[in-house]
Amino acid sequence: MRKSLFTILYFCLSITCFSQWTTHNLGVARSLAASTSNGSKIFIGGGAAYNRTQEQTVVDIYDVDSDTWSSAALSQGRFALAAASTSNKVIFAGGVSNMTQFATSNRIDIYDTVTDTWSTGSLSESRGAVIGTSDGNKALIIGGFKSFVTGTPSSAVDIYDEGADSWTTKNLTVARGYLAAATIGSKAYIAGGITGAGGSPLTALVEIYNYDTDTWTYDSLSVARGGLAVGAVGTKVIFAGGHDINNTAMDIVDIYDTSTDTWTTFSLTEARGELTAVTLGSKIYFAGGYSNYSSNTMSDRVDIYDDVSGTWSTAALSQARSELCSASAGNKLLISVGGSYGSTQQFNNVDIYTDTPTGIKGEGSLPQKIKLLNNYPNPFNPKTNIKFTIPVGNGNVRSLLQIFDALGNEIAILVDEQKSPGSYKYEFDGENISSGVYYYQLQSGTYSETKKMLLLK
Repeated sequence: MRKSLFTILYFCLSITCFSQWTTHNLGVARSLAASTSNGSKIFIGGGAAYNRTQEQTVVDIYDVDSDTWSSAALSQGRFALAAASTSNKVIFAGGVSNMTQFATSNRIDIYDTVTDTWSTGSLSESRGAVIGTSDGNKALIIGGFKSFVTGTPSSAVDIYDEGADSWTTKNLTVARGYLAAATIGSKAYIAGGITGAGGSPLTALVEIYNYDTDTWTYDSLSVARGGLAVGAVGTKVIFAGGHDINNTAMDIVDIYDTSTDTWTTFSLTEARGELTAVTLGSKIYFAGGYSNYSSNTMSDRVDIYDDVSGTWSTAALSQARSELCSASAGNKLLISVGGSYGSTQQFNNVDIYTDTPTGIKGEGSLPQKIKLLNNYPNPFNPKTNIKFTIPVGNGNVRSLLQIFDALGNEIAILVDEQKSPGSYKYEFDGENISSGVYYYQLQSGTYSETKKMLLLK
């Protein structure tokens, strides 16, 4: 693991919160939709409706800031698709475009948040049950099944680079569908899945993609499984639930700490597969899923991991369901739509969870603008503090804070991870470098700012 020369002094917000669950009904009941967030908006696209007889084009859009809903349309109706976002793009890719014929799709729909326009493209190959993840600059569209008739999985990883506005393709070591992926810092963790026809065999392989170096490393879950969910918070990546080779729901939780390069295990309060996971602030919410595949029994359970306290708690959805999706923006998360009891019923309800600050100490209210502040002291010897703010609606984008010398050589990485909205202060220690001019640079989404500082010994 990469080590950087920094000490985290404090997160300068002390927040007392109350939380609440509310529900909202969408116009179309559906399952197997996909969701992602960009800025203050959450996008819920596609899905299967009317007992899976109609593939949906609708995209429901919730604006957290204005608490309003709007809609758009995909260019092709489909379900079991992937969704991911970069700084200025919202991407829906792949899916099943014809349930009767089990036809998979290579269609990509891309929404540009700056120009408010939609465009289309094509994946390297058609596939459904595909997943997406992103570091804010690059989006990965991963795996899936090329054919549900033959049970042929895909190894393709289509990568969209927003800076270059281009697509490239890599390949997983093991082709698979019904896998899970999440991003933390500069790495995407891709785990589990079904590698062949008939729901078998399963894999425990974790393939780790480094966005910066375009390289792969590998690890393993404690147990092979498909239909699992994964979320990332702080320095941890947590893989939860899934099903075994006999389609029995599982309660296993694998927790990987990127800061210590260690694995631990835990258990959900209820075994289930095809659940969803979403991060809000310092917590990951693992919701819904099949608790019993043979009887088509759904779960309303929400297991919640709090990274600050290291504890787990539970909540309940308004409707027991599987084949659901989730995303968060600002201080809200949405656990959306889903179904279905034996594929005969879909739901249109959205569970909305809100964290509302009631008292804030230190820096005042949550920042509304991203900003890199002047370091203090400056000049310094040998330590100085660097502050920056991450605004509401920008907390799902990777932030990178680096130190460079006068020749542009990287000296240290102080931050390389997704940050929740708030104000941050980091200490840079120049004890082991010589006097001179140095630069510190913050990159977060499309924002980039560089400032100068002087070390005098």
